[in-house]
Amino acid sequence: MRLAWTTIGVLFTLLHVPWQTAAEEAAANLLGNGSFEEMEGDSPVAWHAFVMPNEGASGSVDSSVANHGARCVQLSTTTPYDIEPYNNWSQNVEQDLAGKALVARAYVRSVGADGAALWVQCWRKNPWSVIKAATATSRSDAGVSLAWRPVEVRLTVPQETDYVTVRCVLKGTGTVWFDDVTLEVEEKSSQKEARQKTPSSPVKPVKPTPPTKPSQTTSASMKTGDQRIADADKAAQSTPEAGGSAATSDQDTIQQLMNANRVLTEGYKALRETNESLAQQIKALEAEVARLRGRKPGAVDIPKAPSIEDRSTNDDASALQMLRGVLGADEGAAKREKPRTESSPSANTHIELPQRPRPPFVPSTRLPKGD
Repeated sequence: MRLAWTTIGVLFTLLHVPWQTAAEEAAANLLGNGSFEEMEGDSPVAWHAFVMPNEGASGSVDSSVANHGARCVQLSTTTPYDIEPYNNWSQNVEQDLAGKALVARAYVRSVGADGAALWVQCWRKNPWSVIKAATATSRSDAGVSLAWRPVEVRLTVPQETDYVTVRCVLKGTGTVWFDDVTLEVEEKSSQKEARQKTPSSPVKPVKPTPPTKPSQTTSASMKTGDQRIADADKAAQSTPEAGGSAATSDQDTIQQLMNANRVLTEGYKALRETNESLAQQIKALEAEVARLRGRKPGAVDIPKAPSIEDRSTNDDASALQMLRGVLGADEGAAKREKPRTESSPSANTHIELPQRPRPPFVPSTRLPKGD
């Protein structure tokens, strides 16, 4: 009988434990479709390819040399670029990973590649930039083919990170393949040991025992819901690990609130500047409207022509001014003429006197009265 139970336990361990471990590994991977088995048309689900156009440059799914499963991804470049574009397959992880330690792993194969690299980048959206990055590179000489081999890279995510990007990169020329790409949160050694700890031997089933009469212990264990909640609170307060996790959770919450407050402050400043600009434009429009309201619709500013009376008065004033000028010139000439003396020229001498300018003809009707 004991041998039968032992045999059943061994079979249970062999059949059940591997399936459970695979499920845990799949749940731990933060990347989707890390083995490139799921396809949507010609592209693997959740992955994006970037290949700068160039002769002999390509990025595709390869089903002939996969490390595990049926597919992997490939990058190839035969002609060097003037500026290295780092052709790659990438995937973004939109999760809150701030402050966590990450490890990225992949299997790489290459033929004459200058470098096959696995990148992990931590991005911030405002301003848009990479705030931290880590990489692991595998190189091979020209014409040398390297079999599948693992690469991994680790980094701790900064608090201001908005999302994480994993890239499978080809540097320079050559051909590289990537498969079984994972991104996981590294656990502490104590947590990992507790999770991986399993019983050394299968637990034997216990035969059921007949029911017994209720004892004082059974009646004492039957507590009300409030009493159970109170006991749970006391247990949580007495456990150091619970207090530590609660403090960590509070710090994460405070950091998230600070980040949100910073974003709201920047948005408020931008709105205030926009409102001030709009207020100035509104004042200018109000002034223009007020100016237009003081005029009739379609009115045009034309200078007013002088009346007939104004023109007649101006002509009379001009004629009078000209006559006064002529009379003034005659009086000046008479004053400047000197009397004759012995030294003066004789009477037979011809002296040319200055001719008086002829006054202009002025109609008598326009002469002012009294002159």
